[in-house]
This record gives sequence, structure tokens and C-alpha cells, in this order.
Amino acid sequence: MQRGPIVDGLPAWYSEWQLKKFAEGVRGRNLENRSEALMGAGEAIVHDPNERRRVADHIASLPPRKHLLTVRGDKVRGREMYQSCVVCHGVKGSEGREDLKSPPLTPLEDWYQLDQLRKYKSGLRGTNALDVEGQLMRAAVLQMSEQDFRDVTRYIAEELAATNAASTKQK
Repeated sequence: MQRGPIVDGLPAWYSEWQLKKFAEGVRGRNLENRSEALMGAGEAIVHDPNERRRVADHIASLPPRKHLLTVRGDKVRGREMYQSCVVCHGVKGSEGREDLKSPPLTPLEDWYQLDQLRKYKSGLRGTNALDVEGQLMRAAVLQMSEQDFRDVTRYIAEELAATNAASTKQK
């Protein structure tokens, strides 16, 4: 059984933006990208812009969920690799940038992050001419190796997500 990623806690602006991309066919039309094609088919349920906003607000209202770490990598090396990600995703990985449409990374499961990095590199994501943000992400990862992906993903999941969860508990 396939399931999608946990998206709880993603900001409304990001979820709404992604749902809009699916509605406009910018994402979800490449049948080679099976998980995205499934989402594209399911998007018809929230095709209305007002409904997209309600879904996005609901996702944002949910606290990020803890999840199992499944990706093995060198988190120390990943910290070094992550420095090139800071400008778009923030020092803590939890900020994201609405102006660049780059999401916070810490709410996302590590397997999903790794899968998306692979899809950007392979061209299964970020190649649609209307997906400017996706094209930027694709360009950012083209020179990265599978080990680079694993290392940076492990760092985000184990160090940044844990740090952000700890700081949230202290408030």
C-alpha cells in the first residue's frame, strides 16, 4: 500500500501553492512520476480555489508529526552540504521562504525528502516550463550525488528537526 507524505504543519501558503500547481497541470501530469500522478488525480477533490485555501489552512493548523528516521547518511557531512540550502530553506530548516516558494523542510519525512531530491535530479520533478521554483530546485541538486542526498537528508531529519522539536517543547 502506498501512502503520501505527512504534510502536517506545512505553511498554508506552501500547501495552497502546491495544490494550485496540481490544479493547473504544472504538477501531477507526468505518469512516470507515479506518486505525483496519484496526487494529480486526487486534486480534483480540491479544485476550487476556496477549497484549496481551506485545505491549506487545515494542514497548517496541524502540529508537525514525529516520524521514524529511515534514511542512513552522514549527518556531519550533511551539515556541510546543507549550507547551500540555507538561503531558500532557512538556517533551522523550519523557516522556508514564501517569496521563493521554498518550504520548510523539518516537517517532512526523511524518505519523502530523499525521494523528492531524486525526482528533481532525474527530471521527474522541476522540468515543467511553468514550474520556475521547481526548475531552481532541480538546478540546485543536479551536481549532487546519491550520497550527498542521503547525508543532507539525514542531517535535516536528525539534527534540524530534532532541534526544532526541542525548542518548540521549551516554549
